[in-house]
Amino acid sequence: MKNVSDLILESNNDYSKLEKDYQIYGYGSLVLDPYNSIKQIQTSLSFLSVSIIIPSYNCRDTVIACLKALGKSSFNNRHSDQLEVIVVDDGSSDGTFEALIELRIGLKYSVMRQAHLGRAHAMNTGIAASTGDIIISCDADMILSVHTISELVKRHSVLEEEVVLVGFRSNIHDVSLDIAQNLVGHLPKFWDDNRYHYDWPGWPENMMQVTKHLKLLGDGRKLWLTDTITPSDEIWTLPRMVYGALFSMRRSLINRIGGFEEKFQGWGWEDTWIGTLAICEGALIIPVPSATGYHLDHPDRSPSKWEESRQNFTLIEQLSRQSLNTAKSNYLENALARIVEHYENRFRCYEQELTTEFESINRIKKFLADEANTAFYHFCLGQYKLAISYYCEAQEMKSQDLANYARCYFEIGNPNAGLEVLAEALQCFPDDPLLLMESIWHYARLNKISTAKKLFYDMLSVISNDPICLYLLRHSPEEHTNRGWKYLQQGFVNLAWRDFTAALLLDCDYQEAHYGWEQCDKRN
Repeated sequence: MKNVSDLILESNNDYSKLEKDYQIYGYGSLVLDPYNSIKQIQTSLSFLSVSIIIPSYNCRDTVIACLKALGKSSFNNRHSDQLEVIVVDDGSSDGTFEALIELRIGLKYSVMRQAHLGRAHAMNTGIAASTGDIIISCDADMILSVHTISELVKRHSVLEEEVVLVGFRSNIHDVSLDIAQNLVGHLPKFWDDNRYHYDWPGWPENMMQVTKHLKLLGDGRKLWLTDTITPSDEIWTLPRMVYGALFSMRRSLINRIGGFEEKFQGWGWEDTWIGTLAICEGALIIPVPSATGYHLDHPDRSPSKWEESRQNFTLIEQLSRQSLNTAKSNYLENALARIVEHYENRFRCYEQELTTEFESINRIKKFLADEANTAFYHFCLGQYKLAISYYCEAQEMKSQDLANYARCYFEIGNPNAGLEVLAEALQCFPDDPLLLMESIWHYARLNKISTAKKLFYDMLSVISNDPICLYLLRHSPEEHTNRGWKYLQQGFVNLAWRDFTAALLLDCDYQEAHYGWEQCDKRN
């Protein structure tokens, strides 16, 4: 019998057919035009009911801001009879339960208290108590954008196949809670999420771009990234793209899985495992950049967070060696028994308050009225030709815009045009590390490796602490080349080329990298 790891290796994630099915309904693009999707307001959605589950441990203030934001959501204002929110107080000691009893907002929510058992237990308690057709996982420190719930439900109402829809988040620091709860109507910045813009220098910078929005990350493919601190790369897989901060799936799927694995203790990886089991059950993982939230950044709540993470990762490796039936457990069956207190808010949203919804749409329109912003929007989504058309019309651009502009030409196979953009940009921004590094890649793409290498070392003499340079130097030519071969075997030719090029910048006589370079050219 095949184990879970075997099933992941056989699981394709090409959801192209679902994209076509979705467009038939007139809702716009499933993935690739999030702002236009948001602007297409649906005054009536399907009869699907929704349960948002929020596990909370010592998050009293942020969970209140989270609930107030949900009360302003377009879905609550238009379909409050289809929405329930369940907060599971996981044994907090900060008065969370008492504060939520006193809260008065127009939102149907319940709060349930259990002993402190961890996020997986809390999620199962909430799911077992819920009634919705759609289950949305939401962190207690998330301020969901006004359209997020509607954007997820729109897709679930059309897609009959089992899917896991993943939303995105933008970290925000040092903001008062009064301001935080009003972020619900702000611009949805999907590009701030580390799946669109990785936290540390290196490549791929944008995991969504390089995987065609996760379509190419099935069949057990992997991405290798680093935090520039630890010597080894972190491995990113399709299940890791499921973040507990914001994702949704049908109740039928979560029931088949049996809920969250309760062997996970402390921080991390329980969401990756739920994604793993969903994939094994045949679900496709689909990103929804129109479903976003602001994550209220906070200090680590556990002093042993990273040790907990390591232990939970070891658990995933152990569980993955089991058969699917053995790896699954029905944790939902007895989850309700651990509830020690329960409160249901009886206030409802009886009057529509749509100001926040329209304010958000106006912010989107204002943002897209600037050509450089629109170009950046399409660049983040990997729509390079569209981005170029807007960059050409942009009146003012920063060095980052110009580097992205050149990268668009690089990605469509026209590095000569990219170099023209970079040459002009460097006249305005001399010694800019982004522009210089982009020039290096462009020269290398034109097989001018000697020119690229000279520029690289000239750059190091001027900007010795540039993060990309330091990242490149941290790995030996052999390490870059080995990773290049792994990418090439998976069909990620551009990533492979980048690593082979990095090896040649460090040692232009490294024959294995030359051979890898030639193989990339043949694939292209």
